[in-house]
Amino acid sequence: MEGSPAAGAGVFTGLTDAQVALVLAVGNDPLKLCAAAQGLLRLPGDAFGAELSDQHLAERNTRPASGLLQRALEFDGSPLDVARPAEHRVVGTCRHYAVLATAFLRAVRIPARARCGFASYFVPGKHVDHWITEHWSEGDRRWLRTDPEVLGTDTVDRPDDLRPAD
Repeated sequence: MEGSPAAGAGVFTGLTDAQVALVLAVGNDPLKLCAAAQGLLRLPGDAFGAELSDQHLAERNTRPASGLLQRALEFDGSPLDVARPAEHRVVGTCRHYAVLATAFLRAVRIPARARCGFASYFVPGKHVDHWITEHWSEGDRRWLRTDPEVLGTDTVDRPDDLRPAD
């Protein structure tokens, strides 16, 4: 995977040197990195009605991972693997979860990419547009699809490996 586009930071997944140092402190376990990204974000549907400022709600328009992480650190400077309380999380969509997790994985040199498609596990009988993260697993010799938005929930049986059933 050396030299592949998924191995290095891109326009939206680049982080500052200081941000990379914070990611490196989390370690190189892909699931811990995805969970760290999850702990910095909250969905817009969870944020509306929470009496958040217009500026806080506008975070869902932030595109690059570096901007998302900068905003998260403005709320709370704790280590990245410490989940923030809801009011200290950046408002983002599934794309934000995927881009931030991809940035974290790439920061520790794990080839990763954000993927967009349709998920059938949110609304039975419907395929909802959705973003996830894929990372290269050297041990499995394949790309593992992970949904960093729903890790630790029962939304889908294996959010850490969305491999289709054989």
